[in-house]
Amino acid sequence: MRLSPCLRRALAIALLTAPAAAVRAQDEPTQLSAYTPTLTFGTGLINIPVAWVSPEHGDIWAAVSARGQNQGTLSPRPNGSIWDLTLTADAHFWGRVSLGASVYGTTNQQVGAHAALLLYRQQAEMRWLPSLAVGVRNLGASARQDRYVTGVKRVVDALPASQQAAKGIINGNPSVYGVATKEFTWDKLSLGLTAGYGTGLFKNNGGMDSVYNKSGTLSPGVFLGARMAMPLSKTSAMSLMVENDGWDWNAGVSITAGHVIVGLMATELEETKGIPANEPLANWTKTNVMIGYNGSIPEIIRGSRQRAEAVELELEARRLRREIQQRELRMNELNAQMAKARTRADAEAKAQQAALEKALQQEREAAKRASDRLQQVKPGTKPPEIF
Repeated sequence: MRLSPCLRRALAIALLTAPAAAVRAQDEPTQLSAYTPTLTFGTGLINIPVAWVSPEHGDIWAAVSARGQNQGTLSPRPNGSIWDLTLTADAHFWGRVSLGASVYGTTNQQVGAHAALLLYRQQAEMRWLPSLAVGVRNLGASARQDRYVTGVKRVVDALPASQQAAKGIINGNPSVYGVATKEFTWDKLSLGLTAGYGTGLFKNNGGMDSVYNKSGTLSPGVFLGARMAMPLSKTSAMSLMVENDGWDWNAGVSITAGHVIVGLMATELEETKGIPANEPLANWTKTNVMIGYNGSIPEIIRGSRQRAEAVELELEARRLRREIQQRELRMNELNAQMAKARTRADAEAKAQQAALEKALQQEREAAKRASDRLQQVKPGTKPPEIF
């Protein structure tokens, strides 16, 4: 189903405006304000970036996304697979910067870096001003990458061989953008509205015209989107997303449960349903899935240290238990020798008793020190009976 120009304009207006009543600007990020990985380039919505960087230094995201494109009839093929994969990872630092990279394609893998700088994070005292960011995508990758970044199968392949010369040069290395995001909250709900402008992959069609994109563009380089996030439990949330990535209308849902993220998205909603006979990659609706992970570098390091410390403490506890056992055996031997010495009344026996008593006292004190240390290492451990 194609969207009429009037409907597209109405959707654009709806995404860029929001009711003021019962809405308050959010000055500090919450669990709901954390964005999830896009299909290809770090955190954002489905394809577009947002003006958001995690306020937690060292937060990381890693994801694998799969775009359904059926079995290729064009050469070269993406392994003859119905899915084309993109691997992506990014890390956020100092509440201002995100850095990452994406691996394109299932066979002829290429790497494109991406980064973002948060210029301003919205504040409660200035509710009218959104968060602002600038960024770059596809840095260092081939100029022949199109917006699908398959790394192997390109839109230009759908053109006749006689027309492919000098086509498909997207000039998307790098693709620079600026973006603004405004966050609102209603009780437990969070609404984010985003709009921006970009070059390269956001607007350049490599001279392929309608073969690259038939409809869906609002204005060359302009992208916008919205996300509604809602909690499912204390450790899970769901996000509903809709966007125009500069080329097409996309929609999707993602669910975050603890550290795991799962998303299902439909892209190019305004285009043809079903797969064209020549499979040109562009101009037909596609299904996409994403599985990701969110963690924290400091927490991972801290967890590794804690595990290492726990192993060291366990080894020390075992050593202390063995020491206490050995000292108990030694005290038993000393008590037995003391009992024999007491059966005699000569001067030599009295001297032996004094020496044994001194050695026994030393063993008691050493066993007590080991028992006290064991209580520190393993709280709640039943102390041995020292006699």
